[in-house]
Amino acid sequence: KPKGTGAYHRSEVNLLNWYCNEFSMSTDDRVLLLSAIGFDLTQKNLFAPLVAGGTLVIPDFQEYDPARIVDLVEREKITWINCAPSAFYPLVDNELDWPRLASLRHVFLGGEPINLARLASWLQQSSCQLVNSYGPTECADIAAFHRISLDADLNAAVLPIGRPNYNVQLFVLGEHQELLPIGAVGELYIGGDGVGPGYLNNSELTAQVFMPNPHAEKQPLMYKTGDRVRYRKNGVVEYLGRRDHPGRGPARQARA
Repeated sequence: KPKGTGAYHRSEVNLLNWYCNEFSMSTDDRVLLLSAIGFDLTQKNLFAPLVAGGTLVIPDFQEYDPARIVDLVEREKITWINCAPSAFYPLVDNELDWPRLASLRHVFLGGEPINLARLASWLQQSSCQLVNSYGPTECADIAAFHRISLDADLNAAVLPIGRPNYNVQLFVLGEHQELLPIGAVGELYIGGDGVGPGYLNNSELTAQVFMPNPHAEKQPLMYKTGDRVRYRKNGVVEYLGRRDHPGRGPARQARA
């Protein structure tokens, strides 16, 4: 059910600053817009190439057609794609298409868990960087990211959601909102510049998940995600499931 999630312009600017600078988007990049215009992840892909001086490529077809997308990537020399894993798999399932995807420099996947085994063969012969992205709409789309390494991640039991992007804090808290040590399982709370104002005309629901942040003086609010996580010793965050549905995976990789 749509909740009427609000967002600040400053949060979008912060997100674009991270997206463009962390991954060195340049005037040579060509970003393919694959998602619907109203989807949260679309916004950064719409504006990032424009503020970075790159090229925004909008398909002239509306239906999802992997063959036409591969043709478009090859013809337009696309370097940058952001979509759900299930939307990307068909682009690389046919080994004969791999040379046609050689221009890809970055692929960001979000919205659901990544089946890395399905992408491994393509990645092994590609110079493309695959990025796992995580973040609820309530916190400006992306709050954490992980650059995927086949050597480190292919046989891992859980693919991490990684580290926070610029000016974002990830807190693993216990039942009383106390900070938990590395390795302990708790609930993920998000603080920082990405946290939005809450839900439109729904103060009761807003108060349930947007709450005072006792762990950062300059950031008054934090968002309660409902996601079970833990910090690894190397400082990355590992996603373990939902508090409300422990046996289910995330609904979106922006929760995965």
